Amino acid sequence: MLVHRVGANRIGHITPEGDISSFDLPTPASEPHGITLAPDGTVWTALEIGAVASLRR
Repeated sequence: MLVHRVGANRIGHITPEGDISSFDLPTPASEPHGITLAPDGTVWTALEIGAVASLRR
């Protein structure tokens, strides 16, 4: 499961076993909203600053 951490400027990943990891977004103070996972494993998120960011898992 992927979660957005708005105040922390991060994307979080929670495994079925309950392990949690976090990934910083490349743009400071961008406030992520909405997440999608592409077929190639790239995580995309819309940012409050009017842009999108991608992260490879």
